[in-house]
Amino acid sequence: MQPKPQSTAAVQPAVSYPEIVGSVIKQLRTLCQLDQTRLASAVGVAQPTWSRVENGAIPISVEQLGIIAPVLGVQPSEILRRADLAAAQFAVQGIQVTPRRSNPSGIDDDGRAFLKGAAVVALLAAIFSK
Repeated sequence: MQPKPQSTAAVQPAVSYPEIVGSVIKQLRTLCQLDQTRLASAVGVAQPTWSRVENGAIPISVEQLGIIAPVLGVQPSEILRRADLAAAQFAVQGIQVTPRRSNPSGIDDDGRAFLKGAAVVALLAAIFSK
């Protein structure tokens, strides 16, 4: 059974919570002038895998969050606090925050069009630069 086609007029922008958390981590990493290899090494994964965490393709585990937070100079709760603030700002802007990432097409069965990583990073930069 194939999903019913969605009208582009009914498509709502969306972002997943793992994408937001990954983008917050990426911002903090950049502020600390660290490369992805440093965080990947800290949690015991390859750099390409860590890149997928930062892009929200792979959700970060609680264990990984606990390992990288001190490397970034913050508590794990600070990463999640920033993600929660960003999620609230996205909601104000009419962008739905979902608990899971989208399917590979970028549009789910409910007509949500998921924002790409660069767009999420740009929106987060605007939120936290205020």
